[in-house]
Amino acid sequence: KLINGVYLPKISNSMPTNNMEEFLSHSLIVWETNYQNWWDYTPMVEKVNELTKGVSSDLEKAKKIINWVHKSKDYCTSTLERQEICHSGANKLDPYTEIYNSNYGVCLDASFITITMLRRAGIHSNYMIKDMSHVGVIFNINGTWHTTDPTFCLDKDNCFDAQIREITKNSDKIIYYHDGKGLFLSST
Repeated sequence: KLINGVYLPKISNSMPTNNMEEFLSHSLIVWETNYQNWWDYTPMVEKVNELTKGVSSDLEKAKKIINWVHKSKDYCTSTLERQEICHSGANKLDPYTEIYNSNYGVCLDASFITITMLRRAGIHSNYMIKDMSHVGVIFNINGTWHTTDPTFCLDKDNCFDAQIREITKNSDKIIYYHDGKGLFLSST
């Protein structure tokens, strides 16, 4: 259904779909929990507005959001110094506010935050699940699908930009490669 020039669907699914309306939903499913409380979360809304202010290109908006998320937290590792304070809020089904405000997270936390921010900016997006151990984001700009891995850096203060790949018509799957240094490289 079209409201004010933006498609607002009734429900979203955690798996990619061909129904574009499901990629802008205010409802987002993580495991079996249907998160609906994120759409008006003031810190997230303000950050999206700050990042996208004066930016006319949806692809540039997406890049700004993705890179902000990618560099906003440290990747959650099981090293001894982080073991007691580090966990994945999305995997534990914590409230959105806790996931967004946490200092640490894993791929699901980063993807969840990225999707909510992209949708808030009017960009169709959803999870892209590689396997049960890794998740990224798929999003659509002007009819062209892109993929990214916004997984947090091992050290948010010493971090590279996330890679964004256009999915071509010849792409039948997305493959992620981990370089062993906390860097995930995607390839179609």
